[in-house]
Amino acid sequence: MPMDEHVCVQVVLRVSDYVSPDGVTAENQYSSLARVVTPLWQTPYEEQLQIKHKWSRNVMQNFIKKLHVRTSGKKLGKISYRLHGVKPSPITEGYRNKDEFNIQTGVDGNPKTVGFFVGSPAEGSVVCVRGTHLINLRQSHIKVAQAYEDYIRSSPLPACLHFGDGGHWRTLVVRSNEAGTVSILASRHVRGAVGVEAVHSAVRDARNNALANGVFNVEFIAGLAEKAIILCWCFQKIPRIIADLGMASHIVAVVNPGRSGLPVCGVCLFIADPRAVTALCRCTRIQHVVYISCKADSPNTVSNFIQLCDEGQFSLDHIVPVDLFPHTLHTELVLAFSR
Repeated sequence: MPMDEHVCVQVVLRVSDYVSPDGVTAENQYSSLARVVTPLWQTPYEEQLQIKHKWSRNVMQNFIKKLHVRTSGKKLGKISYRLHGVKPSPITEGYRNKDEFNIQTGVDGNPKTVGFFVGSPAEGSVVCVRGTHLINLRQSHIKVAQAYEDYIRSSPLPACLHFGDGGHWRTLVVRSNEAGTVSILASRHVRGAVGVEAVHSAVRDARNNALANGVFNVEFIAGLAEKAIILCWCFQKIPRIIADLGMASHIVAVVNPGRSGLPVCGVCLFIADPRAVTALCRCTRIQHVVYISCKADSPNTVSNFIQLCDEGQFSLDHIVPVDLFPHTLHTELVLAFSR
């Protein structure tokens, strides 16, 4: 059966077995960590895509069921959408642009080991393993982690293994900045684009990124997405480019929230403090919404989908799974809604 299809089928995806830290040794530590971080690393890539497509079908079936429950008694008409095949990643190794390394006791008993956990700190059983053999890490990130480990091991200051015990070395975040990529990529296909970032430093990085790529029809503003939408299309107290967007006949909103999705509105809603999905629904000039979800099965994200279809009278047209994380069970979904 081709992966590009219109129907949803119940699928149960087998999750990788739990890896206990008790069985981790110097000999098997890297393979044990790979089972935790990249559970599909030994699965052929084409098979990985099939697994992720089945997961996508399962997620959307769950969404349709919950939508019917939420809108019981309403006439929604026939719900029809196209589930596309998974877009494969052009890079399957060394692709991560952000890594958060932990400092904890390693297999050799050294409390200043920089790597990733096997086990659960909440359960009090964990061992830290270096990420040197993980195929999804960039070599530059691995080198930074190794240099950091060498440095803290030469320091007399202790590691912070438990917050209650004090200490100094806890985590290391290594990232390759790619701020504003969605707006910059979209700018090639539209007259103008506006990017909303949560913090001012991200706005600065995004503007520099746009300048470095020769993109001049994008403006970035800082603030919560739901408040920015109200500013953009209700008050227009924003840069000139947004005023130009106000004259456009075709406005598309692209949202790219975190794992928990966009804030969901409650029963009581105040105009001065709108939630993101409600703001999208109330801006009637927005006829299309592209929702980029990194965790489409989270309850809050599913609620976002339902609210768009129910409150905003949007219909789901297309779903495109994108493999941003080869060798893992994570799948990005891009959903296209139209009013």
